Amino acid sequence: MKVAIISYGIEGQAAFAYWQARGADITICHQNPARPMPEGVPTQLGEDAYLDLSLIHI
Repeated sequence: MKVAIISYGIEGQAAFAYWQARGADITICHQNPARPMPEGVPTQLGEDAYLDLSLIHI
């Protein structure tokens, strides 16, 4: 299953753990490019992270 996580705050991190445990193919979108992200996970970062969600390859 492919999943996009929109924002990587507390809820986003919990969603990431949930979907990762189930083997999902995850992309994380978050506006703050300085926030540490899990290694090896596709991301869409920065001010435009949510403008065009069709850019996410899911």
